[in-house]
Amino acid sequence: MKLPSVTPLEENFLCRGREEFGRLVRRTLEKGSGAFFKVFGKSSGKPYYITVLMDNEKILAAEAEDVGGGSSLRGEAALGILKEILDGGPVIVDAFPMTDVEIKMSIVENLEVYNSTPKMKLADICPSLGEETGETIGESRALQRATSSVTPGITGGITVEERPKKKPKPKTEVVIKAPAEVDPYFRGMVRHLMNIVKGFGTDLKRVEVEAKEVRYALGAGSAIHTNLKLITGGNLPGNVRKELEGFIYREAGEMSKETGKRIVISRIEFS
Repeated sequence: MKLPSVTPLEENFLCRGREEFGRLVRRTLEKGSGAFFKVFGKSSGKPYYITVLMDNEKILAAEAEDVGGGSSLRGEAALGILKEILDGGPVIVDAFPMTDVEIKMSIVENLEVYNSTPKMKLADICPSLGEETGETIGESRALQRATSSVTPGITGGITVEERPKKKPKPKTEVVIKAPAEVDPYFRGMVRHLMNIVKGFGTDLKRVEVEAKEVRYALGAGSAIHTNLKLITGGNLPGNVRKELEGFIYREAGEMSKETGKRIVISRIEFS
């Protein structure tokens, strides 16, 4: 799906099931007129990456990508996969609040996916959302604005409890050295890699990408030769490594098509 570049509310957020996903959806919708979510999880042992567009009341569009096989599902089939991975948990979620204009633009950009998706109520995905959709979520936003300036303690007969601050999440160190025209594509690849690794119950501590353009002799053109180093601080199982390698090679092929530059993966190193 083609979606606008918006500031995420959460990235790589761990949800252990429908209830936690429902709470994240509610919190995200309180920040705008709708949202889209990128959900990574497993169904029948296969990893999927699901993109869901919604407004304050219903699902608008859904697409599921089979990370291992490269195929994709749309509409009702994608929503079926979403339900399965939420029931199987855990899932990794990126959450993006959207304005009304951004939602309309997203529908126009993804008409095929939009038309193939049944407009399912949010409560059908997460029952906890049945009591707080549409205007109720709007009222929650108004209440947040009204109480945002209240000092913790007792003010005007209202007791406001100060919530404990969350501990900062450990961040993955990312080092990318690449030509400017392909740098954003490599950053997108790294983000997907982080989600895939997290789906297997671990984290990437550091990712290094070194990409250089190499010009061949005798007018044979050029290519961007790339070395990747993924550091987890522990041993990754062989099946996980194969999954990551397969994704990297597929992504390099897609990048070559989109940029017009031949991307060659020279080396993938795990440590």
